[in-house]
Amino acid sequence: MQLKAFKASNAAAALLPMAFVLAGIVLSPLFFACAFLAFGAQIAKTNKGLGLGVGALGLVYFMLVFGYGTGKDLALRDNARQASQGTLGSP
Repeated sequence: MQLKAFKASNAAAALLPMAFVLAGIVLSPLFFACAFLAFGAQIAKTNKGLGLGVGALGLVYFMLVFGYGTGKDLALRDNARQASQGTLGSP
């Protein structure tokens, strides 16, 4: 059994998703979506269907996290506006 020769491009492709996971832990959960996309691209080299599935999961995760953050911000602005007008909680 022969082993594949180690290439620097293989190491970079393997480390890219890990770097995005670390950035997701430290900076913002949105970087996890980039990790899913990078990992999906790496998997797609050998199994196209699975790679596309992981990439789609990354896009769904991005929409979920980004949409939640945007909706939360808009709700807080609405509540602040209503509280300043004194209409919070009235029908």
